Amino acid sequence: MNYARAVLASALMIGVSLGVTGCNTFKQRVSDHSLDYTQTRRLAPIELPADAQTLPFTPLYQVPEVGTNTLKLANATGTRFDLPAPISSVRPQATSTQTANSR
Repeated sequence: MNYARAVLASALMIGVSLGVTGCNTFKQRVSDHSLDYTQTRRLAPIELPADAQTLPFTPLYQVPEVGTNTLKLANATGTRFDLPAPISSVRPQATSTQTANSR
């Protein structure tokens, strides 16, 4: 009885850990909807009754115009937002063996 519980607990822990961590193969093929903003369209302005008293509306986020100079920020399958790698601003430091050889 204890052996069966131990096997069941181990299988459950393995299943949960695999489920929580996910699999990189599936992540790259499934869209995370991070590129959905590229399909946006402009909506008509909100129309309020003429006698309504409201504060002026200031949009928080502007939808940028897409042109020929727009960066391509998608992965190979086009399903995920993919940032370019940053440029390294740190010079590699010499190791102790390189310093000893230069003397």
